[in-house]
Amino acid sequence: QMDLGFVGQPTKINCKIINENIDKGFIPVIAPLGQDKEKNIYKELHLGGLGEELKFPKDTFEAVISVGLFTPEHPPPTNCFDELIRVTKSGGYIVFLLHNGLIDEFKVKLEELEKNAKWTLVERSPIIRTVAKSKIHPGSRVHVYQV
Repeated sequence: QMDLGFVGQPTKINCKIINENIDKGFIPVIAPLGQDKEKNIYKELHLGGLGEELKFPKDTFEAVISVGLFTPEHPPPTNCFDELIRVTKSGGYIVFLLHNGLIDEFKVKLEELEKNAKWTLVERSPIIRTVAKSKIHPGSRVHVYQV
């Protein structure tokens, strides 16, 4: 299941803040929190499955942010990115945290979308450890693409 939220009118994703915190040993959590009744932000929750058609018109969102969905426990199908691109406005952003254990599974699709000019890679963070250091984990990376 997925929560897509309208997060205002972003003009840029500043990964410098994320990278600085990673360098300090912090694990960044990207979570769009807040509510603005005047702009109708976060008034609704829509559930849907990645890989299925989302029940939103084309070009609905300025940004789509996903954390905790691209993991080995429940990896979505690689075609889910096509649908995320469909619902993101031109010039908008798709930001997601991808478990490094899945990079081989998703690499071809990510590169295909870039080659076909569906999106452009803005930034890929350094490896982030998202679990306790005592556990073996390949880490994750934040990926930022602009549609």
